[in-house]
Amino acid sequence: MYNQLIINTIIAASSYMLAGISFYLTFSVARFYHFTHGAFYALGAYLTYTLLKTINLPLIFVLAISVVTLSMIAVVIDRFIYSRIRKSGGGPFLLLLASLGIYTVIQNMISIVYGDSALTFPINEGMNVIILYGGRITIEQILLVGLAIVVFISSFLLMKKTRIGSQMNAVGNEHDLSLALGLPVERIIGISFAVGYGVVAITGFVSASVVDLTPTMGMRPMMMGMVVMIVGGISLWGTLRGAFLLAIAQHFGTIWISTQWQDTVAFCLLIIVLRVRQMSLFKMVNHTR
Repeated sequence: MYNQLIINTIIAASSYMLAGISFYLTFSVARFYHFTHGAFYALGAYLTYTLLKTINLPLIFVLAISVVTLSMIAVVIDRFIYSRIRKSGGGPFLLLLASLGIYTVIQNMISIVYGDSALTFPINEGMNVIILYGGRITIEQILLVGLAIVVFISSFLLMKKTRIGSQMNAVGNEHDLSLALGLPVERIIGISFAVGYGVVAITGFVSASVVDLTPTMGMRPMMMGMVVMIVGGISLWGTLRGAFLLAIAQHFGTIWISTQWQDTVAFCLLIIVLRVRQMSLFKMVNHTR
C-alpha cells in the first residue's frame, strides 16, 4: 500500500512540478496570473495529437513542431494584447481579465474543431505496466517523471547560468529599474512567454499521454501550477518544494479521506499558506513592482 502511495506521490509531484515550472517561467517575469496558460496546455496536447495522426514523423520532431508553434503563438499574444495593456498602464488585474478571455476563446475553438468528447493518443493503446517495489507504474508515467527532472534542470541552468536568464530575473524583480538601465523589457517578457509556453506544449502532451484529451484539460494543471508556485515560494526551488508538499498532502491524505477531496486539500493548503504569510494574491504580484 505505502509503496504504491509513494509512487503515486512522485508521479503527481512530477506533474505538478511541470505545470508549476512552466507557469513560473512566465509569471516570474510578467508578474500576472495568466489563465491563457491552461488553454495552451490543452492546445499543445491537441496540436501534438493532430500531428501524430496526420504526419508520419518521429515523436521528437512532432514535439519540436508543437513547441515552436506554441512559443510563436504566445509571443504574438503577448506582443499584440498583453504588451499593449502594459503600455497603456493596465495593471495585473486587467492582464488577468484579458488572459481569461483568451483562455475562453482558445478553449471554445478547440471544442468547435475537435468536439467535447475525450480523445486518446495513439501511443496510449496498450499501456505497458511495470511492477516497481510492489507498486504499479506505466511507461508513460516514467516518461512524465523523467521529463520533470529534465525540465527542472534545464530551467535552473537557463535562469541561473545564462545572460537571458539574468535579464529575466532582473525584469521580474525590478521592472522600473530595468527600464531605466535600458534593458529591452518588452522583448525579455516576450522571451519568457516563448520559453514558458514551449514547456507547456511538452507538458500538455506528456500529461495527455497518461490521461485522455478534453478541451478543458488545462484548467486543473494550471490551477495546480499556481498553487505549488505560491505554496513553495515564487522560485524554481520553491516550485519543487510546493509540488512535493502538495502531492504528499493529497496522496497520503487518502489514508484518512476519500480521493475525491484531493483538490480540496490543495486549496486548503493554499489558503493556510496565504493566511500565514498574510498577503493576498494581488499583493504577491504587486510587492515585487
